[in-house]
Amino acid sequence: MIDAEVRATRRILLDALRRRAGAEALALIDHDFLAVADRPTIVAAMLDVARTVGRADFSDLQIYDPVTAALRMEAHRGFSDDFLEYFATVGAGQPTACAAAVRTRQAVVVDDVTRNPIFAGQPTLAPIRAAGSRAIRSYPLLTPDGRIHGVLSLHYRRPAPGARRGRGGPGGRERRPRTHREPALRIRH
Repeated sequence: MIDAEVRATRRILLDALRRRAGAEALALIDHDFLAVADRPTIVAAMLDVARTVGRADFSDLQIYDPVTAALRMEAHRGFSDDFLEYFATVGAGQPTACAAAVRTRQAVVVDDVTRNPIFAGQPTLAPIRAAGSRAIRSYPLLTPDGRIHGVLSLHYRRPAPGARRGRGGPGGRERRPRTHREPALRIRH
């Protein structure tokens, strides 16, 4: 009986968090929510808030295993089984934005997967495109002492507004596809 009440309370709080996330990203650290939330509920809330705040079409959270130097898919929003099967485990050396985030310990922003050097000519491009993803933001989750805990990635159906196709930059020069880095997200246990 108590477990059922706790689960019901978690669902109510998660629904409230989802409603508030659009206007207030800090809803994720609400004391009432965190007091009763278990790991799956927190992970679900992280994905929902990140997707809402980042205006993403899809999102995923991968956990890093230092023994295998690989990311393992923990949870997602919006991806097909084919995508999840292909990216169930991602090695740190694989040509993906999330692996680049692990290697650099910085956020990796890919404006257009079809033009970016991370994916160009690589076997990972086809499943990314098949999933409907054209732009990606991958944020490493770092522990306070700087170790990788995981990666949170946001995926978009359209290339980023700054991405250009073919020629057409200033003076007719082709612009180089952009991958830029942003600060990592620090987490506390």
